Amino acid sequence: MNIGVKLLNAGSNSTRIRNCIEDYVASLHPFDLQIGWALGAINYRYPDKPDDGSTGFIAFDVPGKERLKLKTARYLTRKCKLNEVAVLNDEQIRILAEKINNLLWTVDELNSVELIRGGDITQAYYDEIGGSSCMSGHNSSYTRLYEVNPARFEMLIIRCDNDSARAIVHKLDNGQKLLGVIYTTAEHLLDMMKNYADSQGWLTCNNTDYSDRGSWIMSDLQFYDGEIPYMDVLTTGNIDNGLLTVSYNSGNFELQSTNGNIDSYTCISCGNTVHEEEAYGDNNGDIYCEHCFQETFLRCEHCEDLTCKDDAVFVEDAEIYVCQNCASNHYYQCETCNEYRTLDNTQRLDDNVYCDDCFDEIADHCEDCSEPFYIEDLTTINDSGPLCEDCATTQQEYEGIML
Repeated sequence: MNIGVKLLNAGSNSTRIRNCIEDYVASLHPFDLQIGWALGAINYRYPDKPDDGSTGFIAFDVPGKERLKLKTARYLTRKCKLNEVAVLNDEQIRILAEKINNLLWTVDELNSVELIRGGDITQAYYDEIGGSSCMSGHNSSYTRLYEVNPARFEMLIIRCDNDSARAIVHKLDNGQKLLGVIYTTAEHLLDMMKNYADSQGWLTCNNTDYSDRGSWIMSDLQFYDGEIPYMDVLTTGNIDNGLLTVSYNSGNFELQSTNGNIDSYTCISCGNTVHEEEAYGDNNGDIYCEHCFQETFLRCEHCEDLTCKDDAVFVEDAEIYVCQNCASNHYYQCETCNEYRTLDNTQRLDDNVYCDDCFDEIADHCEDCSEPFYIEDLTTINDSGPLCEDCATTQQEYEGIML
C-alpha cells in the first residue's frame, strides 16, 4: 500500500488539529501578527491518529517513507517547533497536547483506571508506576506488607498516555476506605485520582478534618520485618500478639524507615515493642522501654555511670545514690549500721569505720589523751574520766604518790 499517496487526502482530523493549535496560540498571543504569520508557514504533515490505535500519539507524513508517530507533546515541539515559533513553555505545550488528544480520543480511550492488590502492588512499585520514590524500583521488596494483606490494601492506578499515578487504598478497621498519598508523573492526574476517590465515597487526606483521623486504624496485619514500607498516612505502629497495627498517630513507634525495617525493639522487662528513638539500652546491650528503664536504672551521682537501682548505694549524709564501685572507693560504710557516709561524718577506731551516730553509742574519747576508745575499754577514777587504761594507770600512780 502506498501510504504516502493515501495521506495526501487530508482527513478531517488534520484540519481539526491544525485549527486547535492555531486557536490556542492565538488565545495566548492575540495581537502578535508575526507569530500568526509563522504558524501559517508550519508544515503540519497531515497529522492524525496512528493506524495502530496508539493513544496520545500523533502520526504524520514523512515524504518517501512510511508514516511515523510521536507523542503529541513531542510532535508539537520537534515537528511544529511551537516552543520556538510561538515561544510556548512546557506547561503550555502540555495543555495544548491534552486539547489535541481530547479531540482525537474519548476519555475512556485516553485513561485507564485499575485497582490492584497482592503481588501486583509490589510489581507496580518495581515498575515505578506513578514515578520513582524511596519504595520503587529495586526497593519494591520493602512494600510487601501490602502484598501479604490483600484484603486490607489495594493500589489505585490511573494512566493517561504514558503518564501514570498511583496511591495505596487502605481498608480501615471501621470498614471505610482511605486513599493515601498520590504519586504521579503528571500533575494533571492528581485531580483525576481525587475525583475517582470522591466518586467511590473514599476518605482522602483532604476531605476529612483532623478530629476524624483518630479512627484511621488498621489492625491485625501480617508482616515480616524487612518488608515494611515507608508509610505516608498511617505512620505509627504497635505490635500485639505478633500482628501489626498501623494508625494515624496512636502507635508507639514510627513506620517511616526506608530500609524495610520497623526499627523497633522489644523491652526485655515488659515485652512491649519500642521504637528505636524511644529505646534505652543498659551496659549489657539489653533494651528497655522508657518506663521500665526509669524503674530499673539510675545514674551514679559521683561518676555518672549507669547502675541498677537494686545495686545502688545511698550515701546518707550527702543524700545521693552512687554505684557500688564509687561507694567502695570514695565513701565509708559504718561497721555497725552499714550505712554509707562521707569522710567528714565518720570516725575510725581500731581500723574500723563508724558513722558519728553509732560512734557516740559505742565509743568515747579519753579525757586525758583525747584518743577514741570503746566505752568498755574506758574507766573512771574518783568521778574523773572517762579514762583509757594507760591514762587511768597514770592517774592512779599520781594519786598514790600524792597520798
